[in-house]
Amino acid sequence: MTSVDQKSSRLNEFLESPEKGLWKLAWPVMAGMGIQTLYTIVDMIFIGRLGGEAIAAIAFNMPLFFFVLGLTMGLGAGVTASIARFIGAKDKVNADNSAEHAVVMGVGISIILTIIVTIYGRDILLGIGAPESVIDLSWSYLRVICIGLPFMVLSAFFRSILVGEGDTKFP
Repeated sequence: MTSVDQKSSRLNEFLESPEKGLWKLAWPVMAGMGIQTLYTIVDMIFIGRLGGEAIAAIAFNMPLFFFVLGLTMGLGAGVTASIARFIGAKDKVNADNSAEHAVVMGVGISIILTIIVTIYGRDILLGIGAPESVIDLSWSYLRVICIGLPFMVLSAFFRSILVGEGDTKFP
């Protein structure tokens, strides 16, 4: 069976039973979110052993983390829609072009955010209310997170590209 036949078969399966098709698409996403939640819970258990200041230090980083997460998810939704639209129109050239632009955009966003956080991160943490008692711990944690920021942003964009191509199962 060719790739085109497989996609036609998946489309026909979805049209025959949209509820079943939706669950088939949704379960990998739900499982991934469940694993992420479990990871966060286990992480907090270990950090909780270090004391309340360690938890507070991480908590002050969460608004920044969720800002980046929201930015990448929002832009990623646009990437997914753009690629899906071109694939639906059987326009491989523009689908590939959208994917390439998504990667470039992800690299650009990663560089800009990393520079901003590296230069102004401590001031940002103070601006959102981190007290002096936890600012050093919070700033240390933010610097470590900054190392992984490009990977977080790019993985979100790569995931959006795959979803736009119809692949919700590949991590």
